[in-house]
Amino acid sequence: SAGTYTVTVTDAKGCTATATVTITQPNVLTTSITKVDVSCNGDSNGSATVTPVGGTSPYTYQWSPSGGTAATANNLSAGTYTVTVTDAKGCTATATVTITQPNVLTASITKVDVSCNGGNNGSATVTPNGGTSPYTYQWSSSGGTSATTSNRSAGTYTVTVTDAKGCTATATVTITQPNVLTVSITKVDVSCNGGSNGSATVTPNGGTSPYTYQWSSSGGTAATANNLTAGTYTVTVTDAKGCTATTTVTITQPNVLTTSITKVDVSCNGGNNGSATVTPVGGTSPYTYQWSSSGGTTTTASNLAAGTYTVTVTDAKGCTATATVTIAQPNVLTVSITKVDVSCNGGNNGSATVTPVGGTSPYTYQWSPSGGTGATASNLTAGTYTVTVTDAKGCTA
Repeated sequence: SAGTYTVTVTDAKGCTATATVTITQPNVLTTSITKVDVSCNGDSNGSATVTPVGGTSPYTYQWSPSGGTAATANNLSAGTYTVTVTDAKGCTATATVTITQPNVLTASITKVDVSCNGGNNGSATVTPNGGTSPYTYQWSSSGGTSATTSNRSAGTYTVTVTDAKGCTATATVTITQPNVLTVSITKVDVSCNGGSNGSATVTPNGGTSPYTYQWSSSGGTAATANNLTAGTYTVTVTDAKGCTATTTVTITQPNVLTTSITKVDVSCNGGNNGSATVTPVGGTSPYTYQWSSSGGTTTTASNLAAGTYTVTVTDAKGCTATATVTIAQPNVLTVSITKVDVSCNGGNNGSATVTPVGGTSPYTYQWSPSGGTGATASNLTAGTYTVTVTDAKGCTA
C-alpha cells in the first residue's frame, strides 16, 4: 500500500547499505454532477454533466440507463441516471442524479355567455395549473393577453398559456347566445349541364313556428324549391313573430360532357389493326363507353377495320356525349416491273426495275434468288426473279 519503506542490504563480510523508497497513490477518485432539469413535462431536453476529481486522467464515462459515454449526457427525460467514471488506472467512481420535470401545464376556463342574441358582453377566464409560474396569455380572435377576455360575442375562442419555461397549454371555450332564427339549406345540383332538375330545401331553426317561405328568383313559397337550373337562389324565412332570416344557395352543374378521339388507322389495306381511343372531358366520372358497331365497352376500341365508328360516353349522372371517328386504310400496295433482257446468250447484263404503287412509303426491296435490295436489280443472267416490296407499315407485295 502507499507509504515509506526502508531496505537494509548486508554482504558476506557484514557490511551494510540502507535505502528508502516512498510508494505513492493518486487522490481518491470522486465526482460531482450538475444538471439541467426538463423544462416541460414529457420533454427530453434535460442534461447532466459529471466532473471527476482525483484519480488519474484521462477519464471515461458510462451513463445508464441512457446518456452515452461523454461527460455530459444530453436529451434526457425525467428520471434517475447513474454515471460510472473510470480513470486511466481503471479506478472507478459512481454517481447518481435525478432529472426532474414540472407538473403538466393545464388550463381550465370559466365563462359568462352573451346575454342577448347578437350581443358582445360575454367573457372567459383561464386558470393555469402546473408548469412554472409566472404565466402569460394569448387569446385568439384579438381577445387580448390577460387571464380574462371580455366583450366577447358568441363564438369559439382559444387561449394559449405559456409558463416561465416556455411550456404551453391550450384551451378552447365556446361563448353561446340565446337561439336566433337561422336557416340551413341542403341542395341537389343539376345532374347534366343545361338541365333543370336541381332542388334546394331550407330548414329553419330557432325563432317561433310556423314559418313561411319566399324563394327568389324561382318564386316558390314551399320549404323545397324544385326544377331549378344552375344559378344562385335566395330564400327568406319568416317566423310567426315576423322575424326573418335569409340565406343563399348556389345550384351548380357539371361542365359540358365532351369527348375527343385519337385513332390509329389500319396499317395495311384490308387489315383490322386499327384502334380508336375516346377521352371524356367534363361531366361526372366515372364514365362508361359503348362503341358501335364494334360492340366494345372500354375507352379504347381495338382490332378495327377501316370504317366509321360511333362511341357513346355516359357519365355517373347519366349524361351522354357521342363522337364519331373514321378509321382509314392505305391504298392496296401493288407493284409493276420493267425489265431489260440479257443481250447475248450466257450474258449477265439483264436488269429489272420494280415500281410500287399504294401502301405507305418509304419502301424496301428484296430480290431473290439474287438482285439485291434496291428498286433495280442489275447484272442479271437469264432466269426468273422474284421481288418482295415492303412499305413503311410492314405491308408487302
